[in-house]
Amino acid sequence: MPTVPIQTLCADPDATIRFINALRQDWRKNKRFTCIGKPKLLHILVYFHQCTAHLRTADGQETEIEENGIMYAPQGAQYTLDIHPQKETGCTVGVNFLLYDGLGEAVALTDDVTVFPACGATWRWFDEMARLGVAAPLAAFRSRILLQTVLYELARGAISPAVPAVIRPGVTYLQEHYTEPLTVAALADLCHVSEVYYRRLFKQAFGVSPAAYITRLRLETAANYLEHGDMSVGEIAEAVGYTAVSYFDKEFKKVYGKTPLRYRR
Repeated sequence: MPTVPIQTLCADPDATIRFINALRQDWRKNKRFTCIGKPKLLHILVYFHQCTAHLRTADGQETEIEENGIMYAPQGAQYTLDIHPQKETGCTVGVNFLLYDGLGEAVALTDDVTVFPACGATWRWFDEMARLGVAAPLAAFRSRILLQTVLYELARGAISPAVPAVIRPGVTYLQEHYTEPLTVAALADLCHVSEVYYRRLFKQAFGVSPAAYITRLRLETAANYLEHGDMSVGEIAEAVGYTAVSYFDKEFKKVYGKTPLRYRR
């Protein structure tokens, strides 16, 4: 099966996701899961909520999966997971699906099992997909939008290796809570550094100020909702952290050259 980089897939307006189903599994004690000898029939994304895991693939490759990490396994993959809950509420959410490119050809994201860095911001979407499970057409549509959003977040990437370790707690918090009210002072406090120092290191790493970066994250998420969802402009504005729709319209037009409504059309 041909592979398509996740960034390319997310940029293809005609790419589709089908046959989505999600299952939440609670882990109150260490547990082993294996599909060695039983290749996966669908692609799967697995979110490790309040648990870690040791991954071993059929060819002997081993990887540690951190708490809030995400694993992707393509159709046909075989692997073993040793799962270690960190709290009594530790669980995983596995989302099975198939991918098709703009020409309708079945594709995979990678040709082997891949582990993404911790991305706590995606937990609520995985949790919602598990709640929807396999259900009516409207719920299936909602699951597809949620999975598209998760893929979009993964395509955008986790924290850059260029980010100094001293400000990573603040960067991680920002990336997980960018739709909420945030202040640079609070982010700097998380890192135990001054606001001025945090701003300087942040701009060196990302090329923009924290405020500009937050705006970019919010508008990128809004654009994704406009392209793939059915929420109203007002609902999207609220979902990405804007209290005034007029201000959201103004900021969106400044970046994308048209209002959210015209962008959707």
